[in-house]
Parts: sequence; structure tokens; C-alpha cells
Amino acid sequence: MRALKNVVVRFLGKEVSCMALFDTGSGVTAVQRSFFEESFGAKWSTLDRRREGMKVNTRPERFRRRS
Repeated sequence: MRALKNVVVRFLGKEVSCMALFDTGSGVTAVQRSFFEESFGAKWSTLDRRREGMKVNTRPERFRRRS
């Protein structure tokens, strides 16, 4: 089931009211990036794509995201 509701989003000390559509069976609600950029003027930094990890009983190795 879906529910339409007026909500207040608080982020970095600023509040914005908006209408949200929730899936009542879901444990997570996603928000569009453009909503944050327009509402809060958020600036995003690019993350380093390289990740380091270690396999059990081996030497460290670098992992790359698949594009």
C-alpha cells in the first residue's frame, strides 16, 4: 500500500516541507538527489573510486567499482 503525506525534512539545521509518497511495506524510503540540491543547496564531493580490502590469509589488494 502507498501513503501520501506532508512531511518536514531536516538537514544541516534547515527544514523543508514537502509531499512524500511512501510505500508502507518498505523499511527504507529513498529521496531524489535533485530534491536535496534544490531544497538545501547541498554540494556533493566526488568519492575516491578505489577501495582497499583484505582477503583472509592473503596480502592487501585494491578493489575497483564496476562501471
